[in-house]
Amino acid sequence: MSEHQTLLFLMQLAALLLVGSGMGQLARRVGLPGVVGELLSGVLLGPTVLGHLSPAAFAWMWPADPSQTQLLDAVSLFGVLLFIGVSSAHLDLRMLRRRPRTVVSISTAALLLPLGL
Repeated sequence: MSEHQTLLFLMQLAALLLVGSGMGQLARRVGLPGVVGELLSGVLLGPTVLGHLSPAAFAWMWPADPSQTQLLDAVSLFGVLLFIGVSSAHLDLRMLRRRPRTVVSISTAALLLPLGL
């Protein structure tokens, strides 16, 4: 990995963490869950907003180089695994035992609906 790739990777991580954290705090201030703001930060830094408003900045910050993309993908996959682990740690097992039908139906719908669409 070259010095430029390392620097760019660190800048990508910093941008994602800073903007995500800031948008999460902003979302909480307006009464929304923090994750809504964090997800919105991906829209802001992605091709939808940044890519539209400043294609040159977007191309510089998120180059199409496969090695750069794979590095960020690996870190994001690790983040998703951590998110799943933290989410499962907060699972309310008492509710699961009290309302198993509701839990199974919601879980099934949450899986089948996105796959169906």
